Amino acid sequence: MSPVVAWPTYKGQWASHLLDVATESGAAVEPDGDRYRLHLDDLAWHTVTFTLNLSPTEPAPAGLVAQQGFALVACRGTNTRIPFRLFPDASNPDRLSGPITLNREVLEDTATLSAEITAQVDGRTRVVARAIPWTIVLRRFDAPAKAGEPPITQVWVDFDSADAPPVARKNNRAHAALDAAPDKPILYLNSGIPGLQMILTAENAKLERRRLRDILGSQIARYTVSTLFRLAAADVVADGDDDPIGPSDPLLRSTCEKVAGAIPHYTSVDELYSALVRTTSRPGIADLWADIDAAIDTLTDASSTASTATSEVQYV
Repeated sequence: MSPVVAWPTYKGQWASHLLDVATESGAAVEPDGDRYRLHLDDLAWHTVTFTLNLSPTEPAPAGLVAQQGFALVACRGTNTRIPFRLFPDASNPDRLSGPITLNREVLEDTATLSAEITAQVDGRTRVVARAIPWTIVLRRFDAPAKAGEPPITQVWVDFDSADAPPVARKNNRAHAALDAAPDKPILYLNSGIPGLQMILTAENAKLERRRLRDILGSQIARYTVSTLFRLAAADVVADGDDDPIGPSDPLLRSTCEKVAGAIPHYTSVDELYSALVRTTSRPGIADLWADIDAAIDTLTDASSTASTATSEVQYV
């Protein structure tokens, strides 16, 4: 690691774990430790409590004294930033922990739980490490299913082989290709790309492998949703002045509903259908598809995943 500060720091991120997550009703919630997400989108809750535990993944650099931590819950949707203190664990002074309580009314869409570790260095308080951040999911469309889960079948195939389907052979360097012709669409993933299958299927990936898995997964998810939405948009029809009718296919209709739900100024999917068939000016079409692209990006967490990855490695 190239030094970027004039005091000793940890080279890697600290591990972070959420323990004893529960709502005010006492219902337990299981955090997604593989993807570092806390899903609260399926719950009717007003208050959630949990303990954040941080632990180093390497020996402490020489010269650090009296480590302590600070956690921050930041929510862009409500412009809220809530700090919490973390303290050394009584049974293990190298580990930091602290209780966190969140109220539903101060959060919206998604929130990020990050943490920094500080220590006394030559009599001054310095930031010496950061922990792996968590995403707190508050609405369903902010936590899309991984690409390939039902109702889409996932199949690994070498795109350069003679047995590959035509849609896959169109670009043998692509990570994925969606065949939407069957009753149940098939997402083909390119096993011909060295290491792709190993990275995407790694359940306990750490550090760079985890970051690469998350970025590739979100890119494939964005491609899949974009393809489905283009198919759905082609099926939206209007007869004269009648209200437009959306696609009859349940998957395509659901895709439109998710995209409409992620566009702030739409209150229903019908407004999206109307915009697709009524917008005719070039600036209007460009603005509409900019909204659609932004919604798909939100649904698949693509930009957020990339931003998290770059923020994690900026000091490496």
